[in-house]
Order: sequence, then C-alpha cells, then structure tokens
Amino acid sequence: MFLTTFSDLVKEVKNNERYINNLELAERHVKLLEYNVPRGKLIYPLTMVAFYKLIEDPHKLTQENVQLSMVLAWCTQMLFTCFIISDDIIDSSEIRQGLPCWHLLENVGIQAINDKILLENGIHTILKRHLENHHSYVPAIELFHKLSTVLTLGQTLDALSYKNGVIDFDTFNIDFYRLISKYKTCSLFVFPIRLASHFSSQCDNKFHEWAERFFQRMGHYFHIQNDFFDCFGDPLITGKNGTDIQEGRCTWLITNAMQRASSKQKIILRQNYGKSNPQSIAAVRTIYEELDLPKLYASTEDDTYNTLQSDIQMLPQTSRGFFDQFLDRIHRRTGQTY
Repeated sequence: MFLTTFSDLVKEVKNNERYINNLELAERHVKLLEYNVPRGKLIYPLTMVAFYKLIEDPHKLTQENVQLSMVLAWCTQMLFTCFIISDDIIDSSEIRQGLPCWHLLENVGIQAINDKILLENGIHTILKRHLENHHSYVPAIELFHKLSTVLTLGQTLDALSYKNGVIDFDTFNIDFYRLISKYKTCSLFVFPIRLASHFSSQCDNKFHEWAERFFQRMGHYFHIQNDFFDCFGDPLITGKNGTDIQEGRCTWLITNAMQRASSKQKIILRQNYGKSNPQSIAAVRTIYEELDLPKLYASTEDDTYNTLQSDIQMLPQTSRGFFDQFLDRIHRRTGQTY
C-alpha cells in the first residue's frame, strides 16, 4: 500500500493539466521522481506513518486517514530527496546508494538545481490537492517550509569551514559540529514526529515532546555514524564514495582528532585535510587510526545506545516497541539506512 501510494502520486504528476501539451516535460518530472525518491530504506516517511498509527485514536485509523498519512510521508521523502540532490552537487559526489547521482545522468547536469526546485514545489501541489480541507493542512505547510529553511541553513553551515579555498580549523569544535548536526540531521529525525502529531486527532503534548527529544538524540547519533562511514565505510555497503576529507568538512572525526592530536599530528592534519590527492587522504586516515578514533566511535555507539535504551524503558510497555524497533534499526548499522 505504501509503494502504491507513491505510484499514484506519480500518475497525478503525469496527468497534471500543466503537462497536457508537453509530454516531454511530464516525462522529465516523472523520471525525476522515480529515479530519486523511492530509494533506500525510506526511514523518514515510514517513521511518520508508524508514529501516526501509534498515537492516533484507534477509531480514527480509517483506510482514508492512513492513506492520507502516506501521502504526507511521501512528501517528507520528496523534501529529503531535494537536499540529497543539492548535497551531491555541492560535494561533487558520484554515487548515491549504489547508483550514479542524479546530476551525472545524461541530459541532467547543472539542470539538477532546477529539478530540485521543481521537486520541492511539487510537494505543495500534492499537499493542496490531498489535504486542503484537513485540519493539519496549514500546520503541515508551515512545517515543510520550516524544514526546508533549516536544511538550507545546515548546508550553509557545513560550508563555513571552507572559505576561499582555505580551511578554518578553528571551526572544528564540538559546539559547531553539534550545530551542523542539529540543522542537517536532527531536524530530519524530528520532522516525521511533528508532522504525525499535527496530522493526528490526538494531543498528548508530554509524550510528543518526549518523542521529539528522543529523535533529536537519534539524529545526532545518526549524523556521527554517517561521518564515520564516509571515511571508514565500505562503498559497496554504504552506497557512496566518501568525500568529507577532500571536501574539508567539519565532521565528528576531524573534530575529535583536533582535540586529541599532538602538535606534530595537528601539523599533518592541517597540511592534508581538504585535499583530494590519495596521499593526503591516506595521511588523514592514518592520524585517525593513530588516535584510535574507530575505537572511540565504537564506544560512543555503545554509550548512546545504552542511554537511549534506558530512556525507552521509562515508557509504558505499549509504546516501547516502536522506539525499540527504530533504535535497533539504527544501532550498529554498516551503511546508509535512509
């Protein structure tokens, strides 16, 4: 039913009156959707639907309401996809989840920027068509606008460490890293919870606030994992080639490395971080290994998991399953989950 909902939305796009006299434009939009949106494990949209089912009044869990929640969920995935497309352009990425990035396809190129805008605008067309008379319509519009702004700010923050071709190593600190994590990843984890809360007819503010805090921490955990996989992950498993070192990104690894490195090691990092030649990348990785960052990562994973698991145990038994399942899905993953 979930994938069928996506297929139905694609058909709506194809049959849009704007495209009646321009089938080529319709085909472009359809290809944009089908190639980019239903990729990966769909963690954000599925979380939205699952949380809605958890909190909704059982009498309100009609087929129509569940179907509408899936429409909202796919809109969530579309917005996430918008920023994947722009991220891949900014990072000069070549592979995303085992396939060539959208901007590298024939007849796409820099036009991918316009495609990203087309995809985002299409979200609001879908919301208006399906939810205009629903109580959640206006809150949903506001949430999507806010998330788009926050994700854009996150991408801007991510680029602030690299100015005019020079890396500002002073930005590689925990506070700045947490800010990037909050805007780029935590916001995506919290969004499905807020969206489901507005869509639901129930209102348990205390529980919803607890869930938001839980997913905020999950988002930071996920962000750390992504940083680690970018450097030490297997591209065949992660589905992408790492670019953080050569792009000079502020990551969990470089932030901790600059805190722990000796004066000699810091010189090596400053000389090589942000350079794309294989020797420089290898030199940075060597410092990471000398500082036992893979071991620190494993310890951080375990500590975070134990803390989150303890939080879950404070919930009523009936609510634990959803959070347990989500946490287990993220913990000790070896590649991209979204």
